[in-house]
Amino acid sequence: MTQVSSSARTENVPDWAARVVTEVERLRDSYRLRAKQHRRWFRSFGVLVIVLSTSLPALTISKYGAQHTLLAVIGVTIALLTGLRNFYQWDRLWGLLRQSDFELTYLLDKWELDIGAITAQSEPERLQRIHELTSKLRDASEEIRRSESTRYFGSLNFPQSSSS
Repeated sequence: MTQVSSSARTENVPDWAARVVTEVERLRDSYRLRAKQHRRWFRSFGVLVIVLSTSLPALTISKYGAQHTLLAVIGVTIALLTGLRNFYQWDRLWGLLRQSDFELTYLLDKWELDIGAITAQSEPERLQRIHELTSKLRDASEEIRRSESTRYFGSLNFPQSSSS
């Protein structure tokens, strides 16, 4: 997917509109980065749990000196990795952050298309329309940010004891 740079996107708009677009792009890019981090953690820890879990039967078959210690370390590691995955919910947050990225990308593309459609208007009308479109972009991006933040922090759970 070809990404339009901020300078190309805002070359025919006033500085105040360009600043808003740049800020929305910065927000979108931060969601992209965070989504990649969550994806990496989710996949890395998932692969480790699978590899360690599937190695346990093979490690219990033969007898060797540090067998009990090795099995205990692998068991604790699996429990730790699984606990961290459940606590941070990297899979859920990865999806949440990607959704915010997609929504902001859509808003930026729509803003750009709408701006392109008003080139034939007189300068005062054009500036008024740019202001309206940019204000809508800013408001919608803020709503996405608020919603993502609420869902992000609402999904974090303190680990619960299973003894209750």
